[in-house]
Amino acid sequence: KPSRGLPRGGRPRSVIALEKAVETLKTTQAQLIQSEKLSAVGQFVAGVTHELNNPLTAVIGFADLLSSIETSEKSRHHLEVIARSARRCHKIVQSLLGFARQKFLSRCARTCLSKPFAIEAFRAAVAKMAQGK
Repeated sequence: KPSRGLPRGGRPRSVIALEKAVETLKTTQAQLIQSEKLSAVGQFVAGVTHELNNPLTAVIGFADLLSSIETSEKSRHHLEVIARSARRCHKIVQSLLGFARQKFLSRCARTCLSKPFAIEAFRAAVAKMAQGK
């Protein structure tokens, strides 16, 4: 027969509640760590896309400029291939950036919005991302 104040397992309710709280804390901590990792990946991707877009823009611009000046049909064709390929790379880089942002926002929404301060945390994360930080 269980003693007074103890559930059937013989452990006090406060111990059971503490164990549940610790487990919840561990889960929340793991989610936060994963969210931070994702944020770091998003920042890395944003930096890489910026570094790739600058030279791609120059390649596209110079290829277009030279194509308008160059009189040789063969040279003009080669410059068009260069510009078309650079534009394709630019689209891939933009898609990668969009994907990273979408994943970041999706993860942030799932993680941040489950917390009591959800709205403010989500706003701060979006503002940080919008500033490119």
